[in-house]
Amino acid sequence: MYSPGSVKSWLESTAPGARVRKSAGEREGEDYVKNVELLLDLDVEKTPVQPSSALLAWLRSRLGQERVEEHFELLPTAELLLRALHKAKFTNVLDITMGDEVLYHGPDRRYDIKDVVRQLAEQTPAHPGAQSIHLAVRLERRHSPTARVTIRRVHPQREHAIHVRFEGKLHKRLLQVFLNYLREHLQVEVTEG
Repeated sequence: MYSPGSVKSWLESTAPGARVRKSAGEREGEDYVKNVELLLDLDVEKTPVQPSSALLAWLRSRLGQERVEEHFELLPTAELLLRALHKAKFTNVLDITMGDEVLYHGPDRRYDIKDVVRQLAEQTPAHPGAQSIHLAVRLERRHSPTARVTIRRVHPQREHAIHVRFEGKLHKRLLQVFLNYLREHLQVEVTEG
């Protein structure tokens, strides 16, 4: 005679129940990361930004919020980041915003990243004094993670010029492809957040 508890443990050890099994889409041995944040610094010249008043300068120095301006072009950098995301199989650009101006909005268009990169390359001369740009790009796959990128030329000294956040599950191999492309085409220093 066996007790109900011993029968249940024997069944679980020989044929795992639904709680133990992986979903049908995930194979054994595949590694995923979830909700990854990357902070990137470019190897460019940085100059301090002088505040408009002495009081503001004093407050920022006391709070450690001095601002710096990094000398790089915003749209070509955004273009390189879009190319890196495309290399990592991200194909759907949700939106691109520069300040208050929406440069692109197309969440329902799939596989549009090449056209958006071409549009950004054409718009480079039109925005010479831009300070920041925000990108949102989705991977059209099983877990469909979204990459949210913020690029800022002027920012507090303690913060980074580029902030990349992957929302959702992303395969480690795709993250490595993204980082390798950035290391080859941009002079970056990567810090995981």
